[in-house]
Amino acid sequence: MVVNRTLPRVWTIIFVCFLVTQNAIAQDKPKWRIKNRLQGSYEFDDNIFESTSESRDNVEASSLRFLFHSKAFRNSPQLRLSFSYRSGLQTYFQNEIENKLINDFDFGTAFRLNKFAFGVRGSGRLKIYLNHDLDYVTGGAEV
Repeated sequence: MVVNRTLPRVWTIIFVCFLVTQNAIAQDKPKWRIKNRLQGSYEFDDNIFESTSESRDNVEASSLRFLFHSKAFRNSPQLRLSFSYRSGLQTYFQNEIENKLINDFDFGTAFRLNKFAFGVRGSGRLKIYLNHDLDYVTGGAEV
């Protein structure tokens, strides 16, 4: 099994963000609203390669998954700001080549000018395979 040095750094950053945002929530009247969620699950997956041509009937792989979601937003009469970060670690016991770390980023802003509103939204995804040379990156933005 190949050891990836990025994984401990990513989880350290997630944990620090979790602690910092929990302290920000403790203020009396925060201007920002921040929500965090940490979740773990165990599942059986019969399509580990996420492909209809390579799916295997009657074969299930055990998978362990950890998810972290942090969302922050601020509303005022003329401005709305929002940020979201989702991270997930998924490990497969029989198919280590599919072990992956997924990071999703979303941001948005909207300005209100009299009867009109102007906004910008963007998102991105970084999927890092821990035991494979291929990674996946995508992103987009809209006005």
